[in-house]
Amino acid sequence: RQTINKAIGYSGVSAAEIARRLGITPATFSNRLNKCRFSSEELAEIAKVLGAEYVEYFKFPDDVNIKPNN
Repeated sequence: RQTINKAIGYSGVSAAEIARRLGITPATFSNRLNKCRFSSEELAEIAKVLGAEYVEYFKFPDDVNIKPNN
């Protein structure tokens, strides 16, 4: 969860926008984020919304990488 939150904060994209682009409500996104309930495919889609790449971590085009416990 901390890694996703860091990536969201870095990207500047709101959680509401991520939820909208994933086709879920902001409340559902928040609940799933709090429980860390995302498949690898969903994490890849979140990364795409953030303008990043998910390779077990978030990789941004400017070479910033946000990894678990980073």
